[in-house]
Amino acid sequence: MYSRDLCPNSGAKRIVERLELLADSAGGRKDGVNRYSFTHTYAAGMKMVQSWMEEAGLTVEVDGIGNMIGTFPGLDMELPPVRCGSHLDSVPCAGMFDGILGVISAIECAQSWKDSAYSPKRRLEVISFIEEEGSVFGAGCLGARYMAGTKMMQNPEAVKNGDKSLRDVLSSWDMTRETPYSPGRGSAHAYLEMHIEQGPQLWRNKKSVGVVKGIVGILKQDIKILGESNHAGTTPMADRRDALVRAAELIGWIDSQARASGGNLRTTVGDVTVQPGARNVIAREAVIHMEARSGELETLQRFSKEVVSRAAAYGPPGEHDAFYNLDQPIMMNERLVRMLTDFAAESALPFEQLWSWAGHDAKIMAEYCPTAMIFVPSAGGYSHSTLEDTEVGTIGDGLMLLEKALKTLCSEE
Repeated sequence: MYSRDLCPNSGAKRIVERLELLADSAGGRKDGVNRYSFTHTYAAGMKMVQSWMEEAGLTVEVDGIGNMIGTFPGLDMELPPVRCGSHLDSVPCAGMFDGILGVISAIECAQSWKDSAYSPKRRLEVISFIEEEGSVFGAGCLGARYMAGTKMMQNPEAVKNGDKSLRDVLSSWDMTRETPYSPGRGSAHAYLEMHIEQGPQLWRNKKSVGVVKGIVGILKQDIKILGESNHAGTTPMADRRDALVRAAELIGWIDSQARASGGNLRTTVGDVTVQPGARNVIAREAVIHMEARSGELETLQRFSKEVVSRAAAYGPPGEHDAFYNLDQPIMMNERLVRMLTDFAAESALPFEQLWSWAGHDAKIMAEYCPTAMIFVPSAGGYSHSTLEDTEVGTIGDGLMLLEKALKTLCSEE
């Protein structure tokens, strides 16, 4: 459990205090944080973050989707900015660190610059992204996609949750009702994001920070297995063509392939749709909803084909790719990864390079500007849970690394 009293870094202590205040305003640390985008609770959190941005000397604006941007002025305001931040929204019953740690840490860096009267060459933009989790519209990183000006965000009518579109939501929400919808914010010199790891690697290896080398790709695929419905009691076992039994065998094989991959592949079957779905009827159809993750595109492509081939052996043939989507891995910027690695070594911080197995706003930003991420450990590997926890001392180490990198980037020509 974090202990503010054990950390000499006053900035890290203030970060934790603010995370506690934000958590308590959105459900509390014990019962879980519920801060969904485009809600009154979210707007209340925005106002708290805005006050801290302004206290740190940032000029604050809210764009057309609800991203909040605080600008720390540079000596040459014509130069593209350095951007830093993460997201404010949460999943249901969340912990208090996911996403918002990166926003509050960026604000703390700006606060230290204001307190020391430091003036960077380039301006710093601290960003609180909206709707990273996808809890409202089912698609993640909408705020980052809007800032990047992606094709998906050009038509707010096309982004929907049931009958309600993104345009409907924005036109009725107090924080964006008067703001023009205009995706894209121009180029940036770099983007940095500090985040909890959300996995156990740093914690188990007793590292205080991690330098992310890339964000894994995600394969989402539905596999349909066909059988034959019949009476559950009168059909002998030898005469059955049970689609669900065949699907269960395939699920076991999918899991075994990930376990044998040496850590290069992670697979999950979190849902199976069965027809007709009755206790006393043999299943005629089972659809496996599979997800696979890897840092290697070729691994995901090959595994998808292997799953389809394996499913075909269960005949008669079903729709083995009824749904297919492959989100490719994204590497972090090589120069920025090297910079963070060198700074961590120079500062004698226990660190390692690692993959991010979760998606982040940085994955979107990396397609439009040089991007890097700093991880701090998640105690026990917990995230998206009230058990989510990070020691304040490692937050201090991550903050030190972040501030040094931001100062370097903001001083570049």
